[in-house]
Amino acid sequence: MFDIPSRYAADNMIEPKTFIMRHMKKQEKDRIRDNLLAARLVWQIAGEEIPSLIDEIYNCSVIMGLDIKLKTIKDSAFFAELV
Repeated sequence: MFDIPSRYAADNMIEPKTFIMRHMKKQEKDRIRDNLLAARLVWQIAGEEIPSLIDEIYNCSVIMGLDIKLKTIKDSAFFAELV
């Protein structure tokens, strides 16, 4: 989809439990467990090769490409906000 140079390729699997945080309600945790089929870090640009944006609202020092597979498309908005 994006023309990212191969030096940024990562191809690492991400455990679904990575997206589950302690402060979440049981219903949200179950929603993640039930609907997240797979998550993978496809590419990552880090370091000084990209300009970082760090201010009182944002702390962006890495750009990542994620491939996330869900059981149903209806939960895509929930997962997009989660990520």
